[in-house]
Amino acid sequence: MKSPGNNLINYLNFKIPSAGDITEITSDIFWIRMPLPFKLHPINLWLLRDVMHNTTGWTLIDTGLFNDKNKLIWQSIIEKYFDGAPLLRVICTHMHPDHIGLANWLCNGFDNNLWNTEV
Repeated sequence: MKSPGNNLINYLNFKIPSAGDITEITSDIFWIRMPLPFKLHPINLWLLRDVMHNTTGWTLIDTGLFNDKNKLIWQSIIEKYFDGAPLLRVICTHMHPDHIGLANWLCNGFDNNLWNTEV
């Protein structure tokens, strides 16, 4: 962001989340990074505290690549941060495998049917 009256750039100072952790951006917006098994850097995902049909839960923006490592990371995030609240919806920004890969698995509540939501 350019400061008025000078040429300095100011950056927000948030902790970059490690796998299995989230960084709070605001009280209702959280930053997640999911690793990739190839040369590209991890992708950024966003978790939003949300209400839908009078149910408090979460909206997820993008899911991460479909693989066992990312499934374990998601299970850890949900156990640590969801406090029993359901995933209400999943939004995929585009159809690359690292953004939509785990959508079906997450929408069906893992292999445990914790919830059932739509993309």
